[in-house]
Amino acid sequence: MSRARSFLALPGTARAHWLFSLLLVACTPASAHIKWFAEVQVRDAPRPVVAVIGQPGFVALAACALLTMMLVASTEAWLRRRTVGVPGRALHGVVSDRIALRVIRIGTGLFFLANALYFADKPVLLTPELTAGAPWTTVLQVATGALALLGRPRLAAMGLVALFGQAIAQYGAFHLIDYTLFLGVAACLWLSDAPAALQRRALTALRLTVGLSLLWGAIEKWMYPQWTFPLLCGDARALLMGLTPDFFMQGAGMIEFCTATAIVVGGVAGRLACVLLLALMIAAMPMFGPIDVIGHAPFVLGLAVLACVRNGVADRFGTADTHRHVLRWAMAFGAMLATLPALYVAAHGLLIEAGDWTWLPLSVALPGVLLVAWPLTPRSPIHWRRPPPAAWKPTRSPQVGWAASRQGG
Repeated sequence: MSRARSFLALPGTARAHWLFSLLLVACTPASAHIKWFAEVQVRDAPRPVVAVIGQPGFVALAACALLTMMLVASTEAWLRRRTVGVPGRALHGVVSDRIALRVIRIGTGLFFLANALYFADKPVLLTPELTAGAPWTTVLQVATGALALLGRPRLAAMGLVALFGQAIAQYGAFHLIDYTLFLGVAACLWLSDAPAALQRRALTALRLTVGLSLLWGAIEKWMYPQWTFPLLCGDARALLMGLTPDFFMQGAGMIEFCTATAIVVGGVAGRLACVLLLALMIAAMPMFGPIDVIGHAPFVLGLAVLACVRNGVADRFGTADTHRHVLRWAMAFGAMLATLPALYVAAHGLLIEAGDWTWLPLSVALPGVLLVAWPLTPRSPIHWRRPPPAAWKPTRSPQVGWAASRQGG
């Protein structure tokens, strides 16, 4: 509790500066920033759950976070009541699902081409710390990016899950939980030409996987704060503002946990949380160079899309009744805060102790599952591809000149 008192004892401007610095650290999803620039040992045992959530400083932060989330939920319920029947884009989505999926397809293609080009000397699988052990991965990344840009999203999705499977085989499933975002991107690619209902589900899958990556990263900050201590005790020492590195990482993780929860269950609040993380993430990129830019590109793409589309989870989860809405938010936040750290430790013990994953042919098995599901996945009857030329024939009309008409009508 003394660390909480030391924060309250700071002047108002210093507290604002500290909170902004805390947000800046929290904007790096899943602590991937540290993994890309420092040697970390994922196999090391995390801190015990009781030792983390039982600290007075953590309890104080959790209480403040819960009150903040309840205030946000109350404001969102008020907005729901005031905007009943209002089809405003600011509240219900700026772009359509089809356009959002097209943006994801193009952005994914550019990401894989940039990844293959920048890391040509030392190929990686998906992110900078996942060094590739097979030479074919660079070719597959180029092919995946080209297929996405050329309008073959299902083939691009198969290439993406092949790279994800190879990453699991090399680094284990626990390491890849940080990057479940890529599975959401694969779902968006696979269903980008599906009917509207399936397109909405693809964006929901993207939202849930982005939220899981952020929540997992927040817990990682609590369980492995020592990974960031060299940074905070070195070049970034000024960010501490007199606080201990341990308490600073607890606060950074709590902010990321709150924003991730808002992205998953929030309507307007979720979109604002996406914009906040986008701004902070982009602001941090000049400090760490092109590795940070390329590594965070999928997160930037996912957050930008989620900031512009309607949240189907919030439509089911939310209500215009203030008390019920606040209660749902509080229960969801409290349940995740109480259970996810324990699940993190359990997953570490189960998946790390599972041993070597290289014997699993996941780089072939995961695309094989999609190949089997190909004929079972419906396509949209209204697609952006043009109809075949044989379906049209030119006719000459003295009134309108040349025109095109359907055969037989």
